[in-house]
Amino acid sequence: MKRCYNKDASKLDYKDKFIGLIGIEDRKLAENITKGDVGMEDIYKKVEEFSDDEEILGAYDGEWHRQEVARVVMLDKVEQGYKEGHENGREEGIEMIAQNMLKEKVDINFISKVTGLTIDKINNLK
Repeated sequence: MKRCYNKDASKLDYKDKFIGLIGIEDRKLAENITKGDVGMEDIYKKVEEFSDDEEILGAYDGEWHRQEVARVVMLDKVEQGYKEGHENGREEGIEMIAQNMLKEKVDINFISKVTGLTIDKINNLK
């Protein structure tokens, strides 16, 4: 993990910064990850407070870990949903272009070549 966060952390997105803070022991590395992001700095300060209290750490370590794993899984699902939505929008855009080309009486083989859609798919768009 160190190699991912020892350079310019400003280019990392929120999820990567958050994941980078989980279990981090190198204070300078944590400061590099959180630098300039007030929300991430607050998270790191709270983690530091809990890390110094052995009683709290022992009592909540398992639950905290479970919650953090659940949060990371949720963030991954959100990102996956965004990517799927983006891909669906892209496909719909290509289909709209093909429909517009059909309206302009463009040759179906040319439409297929330009859009990458199959002839059958283009015929279904009519």
